[in-house]
Amino acid sequence: MNTVTAKSRKSGYHHNDLPSALIEAALVLILERGGPSFSLRELAAKVGVTHPSVYRHFKDKAALLDALMRHGFDELRRYQRVEQGRAPQTPLEQLMALARAYIRFAQDNAGFFSLMFGNAPVQDDKASGRSAFNRDALAALLRAIQRCQEAGILIPGSPLRIAGFLVLAPHGLANYTAHDDADPLTVMDIEEVAWLSLVPFLVDRPSSEEISRTYLAGPANDPR
Repeated sequence: MNTVTAKSRKSGYHHNDLPSALIEAALVLILERGGPSFSLRELAAKVGVTHPSVYRHFKDKAALLDALMRHGFDELRRYQRVEQGRAPQTPLEQLMALARAYIRFAQDNAGFFSLMFGNAPVQDDKASGRSAFNRDALAALLRAIQRCQEAGILIPGSPLRIAGFLVLAPHGLANYTAHDDADPLTVMDIEEVAWLSLVPFLVDRPSSEEISRTYLAGPANDPR
């Protein structure tokens, strides 16, 4: 569950921290409506303040979304640092840590994830940090891929092309499991997705029998 969302539902508005209350309420609305489809008047009503009160902190809705974007990317960077700090300092484990961080962030922060990686407009991409973070995130992924290639773990090839493939499975799992209606029978766990997305690029690949036995075991028939 989105921890920020849960907090906002329980605690409501604290008069000494209206900006945080507005951000928390906005995340709830984003989740409920599948995107930032709300007005500042609706947001004010949800928090229980007057409409003009919102404008004392955010000059318009775009400014609010920019603030949300900055908060979200700061939190995602924290997840990356935590996951890479926990992982062994080997090239392959550091690469897998990036995938784990991305998925765990989405699962814990569904409102932020929907905003950051959906189609929501922002007033100033540079100010929100979206463009800068995308560059930083890609650079980190490329470095991790290159380290694996130098260590003879991944096959030669364009790190950029490999990166383009590697983000697809984690993004798909993160997007799917960010919603409460995800079917657990169809969802692999974080480690499985991170590992299987790397299989085509491994120098020493597991056999098809090993992949089937390790990752695809389950009920023979769809119980539904």
